[in-house]
Amino acid sequence: MGGTTNRRGLLGAKIVANKPISVTNGNFNGLYTAQNNTNVDILMDQAVPTERLGKDFIMVKGNGPNSVGMEKAMIVATENGTTLTVNGNPVNGVNLNAGDYYMIEGNNYINQGNGNYNMSISSSKNVYVYQLLAGASGSTVYQTGGMNFIPPLSCFLPKEINEIGYINKIGNTSYDTKLNIITQTGATVTVNGAQVTGFVPVNGNPNWVTYSKTNVTGNITVTSTKPVTAGIAAGNGAVGYGGYFAGFSSIPVITKTGDCYHGVSLEVESGSDAYQWYLNGAIIPGETNPTINPDLYGSGLYTCYITKNNCESRFTAAYDYTKCPPITTTVFDIGSCNTKVIDPVLTNSTQAVDPAYTTVIVQPANGTLTINPTTGQIIYTPNPGITADITDTFTYYIQGDGNPAAFEYFNIEVNTHALQTSNASMSSCAAANGNGTFDLTTAVVTQDATATKTYFTNANLTGQIMAPASYSGPAGTVYVKITSVYGCSQTATITLNAYPTPNLNTANFNATICDNNFEGVVNVNFATVTPQIVTNPANFQVSYYLNQADANAGNNNTLPANWTFTANTTVYVRVSANVGDVLLL
Repeated sequence: MGGTTNRRGLLGAKIVANKPISVTNGNFNGLYTAQNNTNVDILMDQAVPTERLGKDFIMVKGNGPNSVGMEKAMIVATENGTTLTVNGNPVNGVNLNAGDYYMIEGNNYINQGNGNYNMSISSSKNVYVYQLLAGASGSTVYQTGGMNFIPPLSCFLPKEINEIGYINKIGNTSYDTKLNIITQTGATVTVNGAQVTGFVPVNGNPNWVTYSKTNVTGNITVTSTKPVTAGIAAGNGAVGYGGYFAGFSSIPVITKTGDCYHGVSLEVESGSDAYQWYLNGAIIPGETNPTINPDLYGSGLYTCYITKNNCESRFTAAYDYTKCPPITTTVFDIGSCNTKVIDPVLTNSTQAVDPAYTTVIVQPANGTLTINPTTGQIIYTPNPGITADITDTFTYYIQGDGNPAAFEYFNIEVNTHALQTSNASMSSCAAANGNGTFDLTTAVVTQDATATKTYFTNANLTGQIMAPASYSGPAGTVYVKITSVYGCSQTATITLNAYPTPNLNTANFNATICDNNFEGVVNVNFATVTPQIVTNPANFQVSYYLNQADANAGNNNTLPANWTFTANTTVYVRVSANVGDVLLL
């Protein structure tokens, strides 16, 4: 843009889109001053829709001289018949049509004292304003500029810019940096909490003032009691850059935050004096904050009427919101040896699920999830080694293939049932062949009443016991295959003990005992009686009683090993196997 031919070579385009887009415009290899025109630079910035534009602007000069062509403004008209005013003075002979541009040279900056140069620009219709500025100062001028996209002045501009990070650095290199602030007249302004003074007026716009500070470093936060914007110009030698921090807030905008799982809010920028939300043009009573939960009111077009005192009130553009579908909770029961495969299906739409968007929002704590990228199936696998019943939860998101796409969240509860088993033992009196008879079904090998049990004589589970309730076999071990209703199996053991049956024959002992000493007392030693009447007495407990009831009860009313009697007496014998049956005579 250094010469007339280059300026006339600027190209433009009108862009219309049916959905929101981002547009970045500018140029590479820009030449915009006659000095050192072998140097080039990059000038780029983003644009906004024409309805976000305005008619009143203020610019503060960067680091370069205002007389060599680097410090200037480029105006692009959006409507026919656009006229311009600079510093309160009409620009004669300028009547732009849509798409036309006009350069306002840097010598229109006015020195307001102490190195503060500013310029006011007004237009009869909405325009784009780009500030071309020098990044580096000095007598030798290089193409080291920046291009700032300037927002229109508005009382809806923010009151805080938080924060401009590492204002004087690119990477690890530091540069000389100038901070320019524009705010409404009468505002109190702070930079990093410290109040700044020295604001100067603006010719042609008494409602706004400007401030410039050089050699600014670090992170910068600017606050004002009134609307404020700020920009920077920085550079050194052949390196230069610029930036502008404000936002195009002349028309408030509703934004959505959050999601349907964590909660959704619609919000507008805070800092205004009053808010009132509307749904489909009808007022929503009580909703007078900068944020609203739209799911409380349902789908529709949301707008917010925003008021700033001593300014104006405006409606936002409508935000078309679709209410979040309910979050469905589904419960599954599985065994610890199983996996659970879930085929996601939308319940609020007939759209097919697009597997590319299936996402786990909350991971399970006691298992793992995998998603089949082709089918979108979700596979849950319990962690290994689960020994007790647990409940696990997770949440996933699915989206349909429509336009707009339907979507849903699902909460899943998985009850994982661990098959718990234990070994057991049983005892029985042995028959003559040494085998005992056992009801294996009474052995407690699991607390799961719904489990099925199959009994085997060997560890490899091939010799099935077909009648476990009346199993006859020798002492040893049998094996139980326990299977839960979920198909999980474990093996437990039952230890079988077979003990001899008591064999008592009182006929082997001469129970007629004489009183050889004629003392009237007969002595009996039961220790000598027991071996005569009980076979294998070491395997049994033999007790003697004077009455049948005590013998039946097996209580402690026993006769001593050495006992005496003086008259004919019946003695009852109780023989108990160490483990097994009891015999009474």
